[in-house]
Amino acid sequence: MLSDDGLKKYEKLRQAYQLSLNNKRDNLLSCWQTVISSHWSKESLLDLHQRIHHLAGSASPYGFSELSDRAQQLERQLLYHIDSTSPSSPDLNAISEISELFHALINQLQKNLMVNNL
Repeated sequence: MLSDDGLKKYEKLRQAYQLSLNNKRDNLLSCWQTVISSHWSKESLLDLHQRIHHLAGSASPYGFSELSDRAQQLERQLLYHIDSTSPSSPDLNAISEISELFHALINQLQKNLMVNNL
């Protein structure tokens, strides 16, 4: 159990993390545009995967477990798509599912930003 001082420090860290979500969202949206404009290149997907992976790992300890769960779902689909798709034949079903998961993640980020009107 954390002391009162420990709880205050944790809350400050949590608030700082929450403030960083706006930047994380903007970076993900920019990365998403690169994925689309590059026609789902492996390089752009790997960059998106890395960003999603970091979000999946960092969100839960700060109390954003739904955000972490959504990021993990997207991360799994991205890895599957990266590992199983040849550049000459993209899997349109996987692209559709990844798109849905990405937008659900962005919506969750938006919800977490609105909690304290950030």
